[in-house]
Amino acid sequence: MVENIDKKILESTSHYAINELKERVKELNCLYGLTNVVKDKNLSYNEILQKIVELIPPAWRYPEITCARIKIDSKEYKTKNFNETQWSQISNIIVDDKESGVLEVYYLEEKPQADEGPFLIDERRLIDAIADLIGKFVVDTHLKEELELSKKKSSKYQKALSVEVEKEKKYDWEVIIDLLIKTDPRTLLRLTRKMVYYLYRYEN
Repeated sequence: MVENIDKKILESTSHYAINELKERVKELNCLYGLTNVVKDKNLSYNEILQKIVELIPPAWRYPEITCARIKIDSKEYKTKNFNETQWSQISNIIVDDKESGVLEVYYLEEKPQADEGPFLIDERRLIDAIADLIGKFVVDTHLKEELELSKKKSSKYQKALSVEVEKEKKYDWEVIIDLLIKTDPRTLLRLTRKMVYYLYRYEN
Protein backbone atom coordinates (compact mmCIF):
# COMPACT_ATOMS: atom_id res chain seq x y z
CA MET A 1 0.00 0.00 0.00
CA VAL A 2 2.77 2.37 0.99
CA GLU A 3 4.71 1.45 -2.14
CA ASN A 4 1.70 2.27 -4.32
CA ILE A 5 1.33 5.67 -2.64
CA ASP A 6 5.05 6.37 -3.13
CA LYS A 7 4.76 5.44 -6.80
CA LYS A 8 1.80 7.78 -7.27
CA ILE A 9 3.66 10.62 -5.54
CA LEU A 10 6.74 9.95 -7.66
CA GLU A 11 4.69 9.84 -10.87
CA SER A 12 2.84 13.02 -9.91
CA THR A 13 6.10 14.80 -9.06
CA SER A 14 7.72 13.59 -12.27
CA HIS A 15 4.72 14.72 -14.34
CA TYR A 16 4.80 18.16 -12.68
CA ALA A 17 8.55 18.51 -13.29
CA ILE A 18 8.14 17.58 -16.97
CA ASN A 19 5.35 20.14 -17.40
CA GLU A 20 7.45 22.80 -15.70
CA LEU A 21 10.37 21.97 -17.97
CA LYS A 22 8.14 22.24 -21.06
CA GLU A 23 6.93 25.68 -19.93
CA ARG A 24 10.50 26.90 -19.42
CA VAL A 25 11.49 25.61 -22.88
CA LYS A 26 8.57 27.53 -24.43
CA GLU A 27 9.67 30.69 -22.65
CA LEU A 28 13.27 30.31 -23.77
CA ASN A 29 12.19 29.65 -27.37
CA CYS A 30 10.09 32.81 -27.25
CA LEU A 31 12.96 34.96 -25.97
CA TYR A 32 15.36 33.42 -28.47
CA GLY A 33 12.91 34.11 -31.30
CA LEU A 34 12.37 37.70 -30.16
CA THR A 35 16.10 38.34 -30.08
CA ASN A 36 16.51 37.04 -33.64
CA VAL A 37 13.59 39.14 -34.92
CA VAL A 38 14.92 42.36 -33.38
CA LYS A 39 18.35 41.75 -34.95
CA ASP A 40 16.94 41.04 -38.43
CA LYS A 41 18.01 44.00 -40.58
CA ASN A 42 15.77 42.88 -43.45
CA LEU A 43 12.64 43.66 -41.43
CA SER A 44 11.07 47.08 -41.03
CA TYR A 45 10.11 48.59 -37.67
CA ASN A 46 6.44 47.63 -38.13
CA GLU A 47 7.28 44.12 -39.33
CA ILE A 48 9.45 43.49 -36.26
CA LEU A 49 6.71 44.54 -33.82
CA GLN A 50 4.16 42.39 -35.65
CA LYS A 51 6.46 39.35 -35.53
CA ILE A 52 7.10 39.96 -31.82
CA VAL A 53 3.39 39.89 -31.01
CA GLU A 54 2.94 36.68 -33.03
CA LEU A 55 5.70 34.94 -31.06
CA ILE A 56 3.97 35.53 -27.71
CA PRO A 57 0.98 33.10 -27.63
CA PRO A 58 3.06 29.90 -28.11
CA ALA A 59 5.03 30.76 -24.95
CA TRP A 60 1.97 30.85 -22.69
CA ARG A 61 0.40 27.93 -20.86
CA TYR A 62 -2.61 27.66 -23.18
CA PRO A 63 -1.33 28.83 -26.58
CA GLU A 64 -4.43 27.69 -28.48
CA ILE A 65 -6.62 30.24 -26.63
CA THR A 66 -4.01 32.97 -26.18
CA CYS A 67 -3.92 36.26 -28.10
CA ALA A 68 -1.73 39.35 -27.74
CA ARG A 69 -1.49 43.01 -28.69
CA ILE A 70 1.22 45.69 -28.62
CA LYS A 71 0.09 49.31 -28.45
CA ILE A 72 2.80 51.93 -28.99
CA ASP A 73 3.36 55.21 -30.88
CA SER A 74 -0.40 55.50 -31.52
CA LYS A 75 -0.28 52.19 -33.40
CA GLU A 76 -1.21 48.64 -32.51
CA TYR A 77 0.05 45.22 -33.55
CA LYS A 78 -2.02 42.16 -32.70
CA THR A 79 -2.48 38.46 -33.39
CA LYS A 80 -5.13 37.39 -35.92
CA ASN A 81 -7.30 35.88 -33.17
CA PHE A 82 -7.10 38.95 -30.95
CA ASN A 83 -10.05 39.75 -28.73
CA GLU A 84 -10.20 41.57 -25.41
CA THR A 85 -11.55 39.43 -22.58
CA GLN A 86 -11.71 39.59 -18.79
CA TRP A 87 -8.69 37.26 -18.52
CA SER A 88 -5.74 39.52 -19.20
CA GLN A 89 -2.13 40.13 -18.33
CA ILE A 90 -0.72 43.60 -19.08
CA SER A 91 2.76 45.12 -18.89
CA ASN A 92 3.76 48.74 -19.58
CA ILE A 93 6.32 49.51 -22.27
CA ILE A 94 8.81 52.10 -21.03
CA VAL A 95 10.63 54.35 -23.54
CA ASP A 96 13.05 57.00 -22.26
CA ASP A 97 11.76 56.53 -18.69
CA LYS A 98 8.16 57.17 -19.80
CA GLU A 99 5.18 54.86 -20.26
CA SER A 100 4.85 54.86 -24.05
CA GLY A 101 2.72 51.78 -24.65
CA VAL A 102 1.45 48.46 -23.34
CA LEU A 103 1.83 44.77 -24.07
CA GLU A 104 -1.38 42.81 -23.51
CA VAL A 105 -1.96 39.06 -23.35
CA TYR A 106 -5.49 37.61 -23.15
CA TYR A 107 -7.02 34.19 -22.70
CA LEU A 108 -10.09 33.72 -24.89
CA GLU A 109 -11.62 31.20 -22.48
CA GLU A 110 -11.81 30.83 -18.73
CA LYS A 111 -9.10 28.67 -17.16
CA PRO A 112 -8.40 27.50 -13.60
CA GLN A 113 -6.98 30.03 -11.17
CA ALA A 114 -3.18 30.14 -10.90
CA ASP A 115 -0.74 32.73 -9.53
CA GLU A 116 -2.23 35.79 -11.28
CA GLY A 117 -5.78 34.95 -12.25
CA PRO A 118 -5.37 32.08 -14.75
CA PHE A 119 -1.77 33.13 -15.44
CA LEU A 120 1.44 31.77 -13.92
CA ILE A 121 3.98 33.90 -12.05
CA ASP A 122 6.54 32.86 -14.68
CA GLU A 123 4.26 34.30 -17.37
CA ARG A 124 4.26 37.59 -15.47
CA ARG A 125 8.06 37.59 -15.53
CA LEU A 126 8.01 36.73 -19.23
CA ILE A 127 5.55 39.45 -20.25
CA ASP A 128 7.57 42.02 -18.29
CA ALA A 129 10.78 40.85 -19.97
CA ILE A 130 9.18 41.10 -23.42
CA ALA A 131 7.81 44.58 -22.67
CA ASP A 132 11.29 45.63 -21.54
CA LEU A 133 12.80 44.25 -24.76
CA ILE A 134 10.23 46.14 -26.85
CA GLY A 135 11.03 49.36 -24.99
CA LYS A 136 14.75 49.00 -25.66
CA PHE A 137 14.07 48.17 -29.32
CA VAL A 138 11.96 51.34 -29.72
CA VAL A 139 14.67 53.45 -28.05
CA ASP A 140 17.34 52.00 -30.36
CA THR A 141 15.14 52.61 -33.41
CA HIS A 142 14.49 56.24 -32.45
CA LEU A 143 18.20 56.75 -31.81
CA LYS A 144 19.11 55.36 -35.24
CA GLU A 145 16.53 57.63 -36.88
CA GLU A 146 17.99 60.65 -35.08
CA LEU A 147 21.51 59.69 -36.17
CA GLU A 148 20.39 59.33 -39.80
CA LEU A 149 18.70 62.72 -39.60
CA SER A 150 21.88 64.23 -38.13
CA LYS A 151 23.94 62.72 -40.98
CA LYS A 152 21.59 64.22 -43.58
CA LYS A 153 21.75 67.62 -41.88
CA SER A 154 25.54 67.36 -41.69
CA SER A 155 25.72 66.50 -45.40
CA LYS A 156 23.57 69.53 -46.29
CA TYR A 157 25.77 71.71 -44.09
CA GLN A 158 28.91 70.42 -45.80
CA LYS A 159 27.45 71.21 -49.23
CA ALA A 160 26.45 74.69 -48.09
CA LEU A 161 29.92 75.20 -46.66
CA SER A 162 31.50 74.15 -49.99
CA VAL A 163 29.38 76.74 -51.79
CA GLU A 164 30.48 79.37 -49.34
CA VAL A 165 34.10 78.41 -49.86
CA GLU A 166 33.65 78.79 -53.61
CA LYS A 167 32.15 82.19 -53.02
CA GLU A 168 35.07 83.13 -50.82
CA LYS A 169 37.46 82.20 -53.64
CA LYS A 170 35.64 84.63 -55.88
CA TYR A 171 35.83 87.26 -53.22
CA ASP A 172 39.61 86.74 -53.09
CA TRP A 173 39.86 87.89 -56.74
CA GLU A 174 37.92 91.00 -55.89
CA VAL A 175 40.30 91.72 -53.04
CA ILE A 176 43.30 91.34 -55.38
CA ILE A 177 41.77 93.70 -57.95
CA ASP A 178 40.99 96.26 -55.26
CA LEU A 179 44.54 95.97 -54.01
CA LEU A 180 46.01 96.50 -57.50
CA ILE A 181 43.78 99.53 -58.08
CA LYS A 182 45.12 101.13 -54.94
CA THR A 183 48.78 100.08 -55.14
CA ASP A 184 49.76 99.24 -58.75
CA PRO A 185 47.35 100.55 -61.42
CA ARG A 186 49.89 99.87 -64.22
CA THR A 187 50.03 96.16 -63.46
CA LEU A 188 46.27 96.05 -63.34
CA LEU A 189 46.14 97.80 -66.73
CA ARG A 190 48.54 95.26 -68.29
CA LEU A 191 46.53 92.35 -66.86
CA THR A 192 43.31 93.88 -68.12
CA ARG A 193 44.75 94.29 -71.65
CA LYS A 194 45.98 90.69 -71.67
CA MET A 195 42.57 89.42 -70.56
CA VAL A 196 40.80 91.47 -73.22
CA TYR A 197 43.23 90.15 -75.87
CA TYR A 198 42.67 86.58 -74.62
CA LEU A 199 38.90 86.97 -74.66
CA TYR A 200 39.08 88.45 -78.20
CA ARG A 201 41.07 85.45 -79.44
CA TYR A 202 38.79 83.03 -77.59
CA GLU A 203 35.66 84.49 -79.18
CA ASN A 204 37.22 84.25 -82.65
